[in-house]
Amino acid sequence: MLSNAGAESVKTRLGWRLLQVAGTVVAPVGAGEDSALEVLPGQKVLRTIPVTVPECRGLTRFLVQWKSGAQQAIGTSELLAIPADYLKGLAGVASQKPIGVWDPQNRLKPMLTRLGVQTFDVEREGYGSWEGALAIFGPFASREQASGKAAEAMGALAKAGRAVLWIDPPSKGLRLEPASRCVRQGQGTVVMVLDDLVRSIDENALSQINLLRLTEQAVNPKKFEQLPGNP
Repeated sequence: MLSNAGAESVKTRLGWRLLQVAGTVVAPVGAGEDSALEVLPGQKVLRTIPVTVPECRGLTRFLVQWKSGAQQAIGTSELLAIPADYLKGLAGVASQKPIGVWDPQNRLKPMLTRLGVQTFDVEREGYGSWEGALAIFGPFASREQASGKAAEAMGALAKAGRAVLWIDPPSKGLRLEPASRCVRQGQGTVVMVLDDLVRSIDENALSQINLLRLTEQAVNPKKFEQLPGNP
C-alpha cells in the first residue's frame, strides 16, 4: 500500500528487483517495472503487482525490493516459492504407500492423482482393507460432513497405529484453539489443523507447505517434540 501524506500529488512509476536467498547468499534473479501511478494528497493506494519468480526445485525464499522512480527504495517484501509438483513429497512422507483419503469435496484426491501420488479412498472403499501409513481426512464443507463415519474411521485408524491428518471444517464463529494440535491416540497420531491453514490447497503455496509439514508431524511426531538444537 502506498500513501501520500503531502499536500501535492505524487506521480511515480513502481519498479522491483527480485533477489533469491540461499543461506547467507543473496543473488539478483530478476527485475521489472509497473505502469505509471499517481497518488493524490492524503490518498492511500493498494496496488497489486505480479512478480514472476524463476523455476525452483524446492521451497525457495525470495526478497522483492520495491522502488519508486529510478532509484528511491520504498520497501521490501518476502516471498516463498515452491515447484508446481511440491506435493509429490507426500509420497515420501507416506513411505511410497497409497495415502488414505477421506475427501468428501473431491478436492485433494484429483490433485494428488495428477501428481502421480497413489491414493486409497477410505471413504468409499472402507478403511479395513487399506494398508498405508498416512491418511488425510478433509477438507470438509461442514461439521456435519466431518462427524459420524468420518470421525469413526479416523479414530479406528489412529488406534491401529496409523498417522492421520484431520482438517477441521470451517467455522463461522471465533475459534480460540491452536491452529494445529498433535494428539496421540492408541498407537497412532492425529494432527488436527484448522481449515484456514490449508485453504485453497490446489493453488495456495503456503497451504501446500503447511500440508506437507503437518503430515510429516503426524508420521514422525517425536521429531517435532524436540527442542531447537537437540539432535
